Amino acid sequence: MKETTKVTPDRLASYLAAAGIGGLAATAEAAVVQLDVTSISGVNAGLAPRGSKTVSLESLGLNSGGDLTLHYQFKAKYETDPTLTGLSATGAAMIAAGTGATSPTNFSAGTLIGSDAPFTSTKYNTLFVHGSNVSPDFGPDSFIGFKSADGHYGWLEVTWDSSTGNFEILDGAYENVAGVAIQAGVSAVPEPAGALGTLGLLAGGVFVRRRKQAA
Repeated sequence: MKETTKVTPDRLASYLAAAGIGGLAATAEAAVVQLDVTSISGVNAGLAPRGSKTVSLESLGLNSGGDLTLHYQFKAKYETDPTLTGLSATGAAMIAAGTGATSPTNFSAGTLIGSDAPFTSTKYNTLFVHGSNVSPDFGPDSFIGFKSADGHYGWLEVTWDSSTGNFEILDGAYENVAGVAIQAGVSAVPEPAGALGTLGLLAGGVFVRRRKQAA
């Protein structure tokens, strides 16, 4: 189950800044933004066997450089080449993975995805299948981390079943400020009413004080 965003002092400060209450917020805070994964959803990203397709991160809603390529039992160049299944990144984007073939990092919900993650653009490492090499399963609440060409971190909720050879991308999100880490599974949701109520009270208080000063 995906987590929700929490109201922090910095996040509240960003709301105050957006409301035009000067002096209470010095900087805008990073925010989690939902990705539109419709074009890569479905079993095996909707690909037929031996299929492959590339989508830009921009087409998913991230105004940033880089592409994701999806493979399903794909054989590159020649029929004798190893079969490829899974995700890879191009265009200076990267996916978190280990140093060997088919070693995509399986982030659990709430795990921080940022500069400490082992990102790579070596596609054989980020795939679920490369010939006889097969990644361990990605069960419920499993997430793949990615990094855009200009440093935006994000996650994709993914399932992978080695017994059936099928994967599926269920959801995704990214941090809108480059270089800011993101928690796997944390989605963009409306802030709790309590925080907005607090914002209203603060804004109202400032407004009253300003009126008194003006009088």
